[in-house]
Amino acid sequence: LSSTYVVTSPTSSTTSVIHSIRKSHKIDWAAATGSFDAYQLYQKINDTNWTQVYEGLGLSATFTDLADGHYQYWVRACNTEGSNTSCSAYQASDRLTLSYIDTPTDLTVPSGDADGAYTISWQPGQGTATSYTLQEQLNGGAWTTVQDTVDTTYIASGKTNNQYSYQVRGCNLGGCTDYTTAQTVNVQIAGQPGPITGPDNLQEVDDFTLVWGTASGTVTRYELEEQPDGGNWSQIYSGTATTQSFTDHNFGTYHYRARACNDVGCGSYTADKSVSITFTVPPQEPPTPFDAIGNLSSLVSQAEVDATDTVGSVGGSFRVDESGAATYSVPIATVKGTAGVVPQISLNYSSQAGNGLMGKGWSIGGLSAVTRCRQTLSQDKSAKAITWSANDRFCLDGQRLLKVTGASYGAVGATYKSEIDSFAKVTSVGGSADHPDYFTVERKDGSVSTYGGSGNVDAEQEARNADDSVTTKTLTWALDIFEDSVGNKIDFDYADNTDGHRISKVQYAYGVGGSAGAYLEFLYEARDDDISGYVAGYE
Repeated sequence: LSSTYVVTSPTSSTTSVIHSIRKSHKIDWAAATGSFDAYQLYQKINDTNWTQVYEGLGLSATFTDLADGHYQYWVRACNTEGSNTSCSAYQASDRLTLSYIDTPTDLTVPSGDADGAYTISWQPGQGTATSYTLQEQLNGGAWTTVQDTVDTTYIASGKTNNQYSYQVRGCNLGGCTDYTTAQTVNVQIAGQPGPITGPDNLQEVDDFTLVWGTASGTVTRYELEEQPDGGNWSQIYSGTATTQSFTDHNFGTYHYRARACNDVGCGSYTADKSVSITFTVPPQEPPTPFDAIGNLSSLVSQAEVDATDTVGSVGGSFRVDESGAATYSVPIATVKGTAGVVPQISLNYSSQAGNGLMGKGWSIGGLSAVTRCRQTLSQDKSAKAITWSANDRFCLDGQRLLKVTGASYGAVGATYKSEIDSFAKVTSVGGSADHPDYFTVERKDGSVSTYGGSGNVDAEQEARNADDSVTTKTLTWALDIFEDSVGNKIDFDYADNTDGHRISKVQYAYGVGGSAGAYLEFLYEARDDDISGYVAGYE
């Protein structure tokens, strides 16, 4: 601001900028002529009142640490003689709009790249920028602007084997900040390998080889990844070869992809290659039929045949099952239970059954158990004996249990379903991995069955050593308690000693009390024929 003489009117005012991004600015004016004592400078911020901010003989005033807003200034020259002070008229400056911004931070650029495509990002500095100017420099040459928008990211593509440097600044109406420190990415292209070739489908063969084409550009290694159906991708090979062989794969469908890599990164993946492995179990040969028994008259006399007409009948049922066995079932009569909840116990015969607890071909029906069972070729692609470990599987009444949830097969708290889905939820409870305390089975009618129990309970059949001493390894978790949807229960009690694990009593009809109102008791006689079987490869 300047004036031609003190007592009349200063000339027009000046400021350094109309818009500014700085927190400080300087107001200056030209010297006045004539006689005067001081200059008086007034400031107005936004719509507030005018306030005197300077008085003296200087020709400028500097203001720092200012907030964003609109600033305007008046100046005048004044002269005092005695008690009288006279001043020139005020002259107003241009209006200064201050909108502070600081240099962007955290400019992020990859140190290396192998496919010519990468992302650059940064964080806004303090204040409000209306745009960001991103510049690129190729191999130390001139800077060129590649983006000038409000975005704080930039996606580079189509880059070749060179060094690319980047710097960014923020701008608004008041101007632009300084550029950030430049960051550099070293691009060494590793091309995409050729398509993966290999078998599409394998049957009863688990050995195969995959081959992929070499990639162009700078390549120091190849990476091969595998994904089972429904699983995650995982790296299974890293090296300079363009082929990989596989053995001992479980049946199922597998996906494969490959990419080329170098010291700065990896290129793009190939298209997925799928390989399906299936196994067919050959049908079992039918059993050799028994020789014809000849003339029945030589075995049964006519008098014995006639005598059969005078005896009573047993309420049994006969059928030929799906495997061709002749079967006969005799239900055991029971008294009524609470709300109709009674055990369904029967004596069952099968012409294909061996020598069991009830004699040749005979067994007790209506019982249930979860048993430790071995891996099989058709289900696991491996025929393994029981090992009392994570390699074992569980079966419910002969049906393989398939894991639904849980960290691993046999884990505490894992849930299962039967191989032929009966819509029952089977849960392993307590104990440790591969050795549950017991199982619960929740069926769709709301009933809950407990197999085995916590601690040493008679519903569990423990493995025995050669000297008949009991081990801590459970072979069978027999049905211990059945409860319908409202809690009416049936208790199953067992005997477990050197004579074998067997049912001893079934109690039911509890009503509203704590004691059973009815029970079935099983009494056994000694037999002189030994019964043996094989578990874990031992008799």
